[in-house]
Amino acid sequence: QRVLYKKEEAHIVIRGDYKSNISRFASVFDHSQFQIGFSKNLQDGPKFDAMCSYWGIEAISPGQIMRAHVGLAAPFPEGLRRDTLEFLKAQYDFVADNFAELPENWRKNRELLA
Repeated sequence: QRVLYKKEEAHIVIRGDYKSNISRFASVFDHSQFQIGFSKNLQDGPKFDAMCSYWGIEAISPGQIMRAHVGLAAPFPEGLRRDTLEFLKAQYDFVADNFAELPENWRKNRELLA
């Protein structure tokens, strides 16, 4: 509500502006020099193994990974959810147009916008 309606906490909007941040990053670096992925898709499987191999560390099973930034679910009234999805529409569209696979929750949210 503070971000959407009161226009507070601009740092959250700036940090979460995938379209602007990824476009700026990609304009400076050759695409072969970096990979962008969703943390949810990097927690296990072949991408996780490849990332660990790149860093020279041993991959561990997802059950051994300590989760960070996990807290209680906050109440999210339906009106706020709808307005938030509309606010994020340009971000969802950019990511969908530029990345082959979207996490399930992103796909579901885009369906709600359709």
